[in-house]
Amino acid sequence: MAEHYSTKGIVKIPLNIKSKIKKIADAYYKAVQKDIVITSAKRTASSQASALYTRFKNGGDVRDYIKQTEAKAVKKAYDDAAKAKKSKTDIIKAMTQILEGQIKKGNYLSSHLSSKALDVRSKNMSKVEKRAFLKACKTVANKCLVEGTPQHFHLQFK
Repeated sequence: MAEHYSTKGIVKIPLNIKSKIKKIADAYYKAVQKDIVITSAKRTASSQASALYTRFKNGGDVRDYIKQTEAKAVKKAYDDAAKAKKSKTDIIKAMTQILEGQIKKGNYLSSHLSSKALDVRSKNMSKVEKRAFLKACKTVANKCLVEGTPQHFHLQFK
């Protein structure tokens, strides 16, 4: 049977959630005859910093994060480096250092950092398709959130 999901770029789906995303993708396909696109999964501190850089550069904030202390620390690193007119590379490096320090203490800003989350593209979905996707997630994912900048579905698993 064909897979009803694809990945963008070099995204690698962690083995611990591969069967779960397959169930979601199959249920979504059955409902709307469309495949899903996974845009992000496991992240390193550096790739998380890069994703956050894009979010902040495009006007996004940290309100989506449960761990506000950690999120605000990374945002402060971004703001301080941007104010100092650092390059994109240096800003991401400063944010990565904050994330690495948090990870060493066992504080994961995002479930992406612990192989328990992935993002699914939503920009090409109609309202009906988005509802079908959320329904497909209900029994499989622990959380399915709509996040912004850019807007996408963020799925978390145990």
